[in-house]
Amino acid sequence: MAAIFEIRNTVNGKFYWRFKAINGEVVAVSEVYETKQGCKDGIDCLMSNAVFATINDQTI
Repeated sequence: MAAIFEIRNTVNGKFYWRFKAINGEVVAVSEVYETKQGCKDGIDCLMSNAVFATINDQTI
């Protein structure tokens, strides 16, 4: 199994995504989007920008 984004519906007909790790565990959930395209755009944005993300460890 590979890591996957799932697009899901809310009870009021809006959309959100869940990101599942390789082991099937949900590790991230998005905000709620008004449209499916907005949800897909959110996934695309995350995928294209996550490569440049750094870790900001605020426990130090």
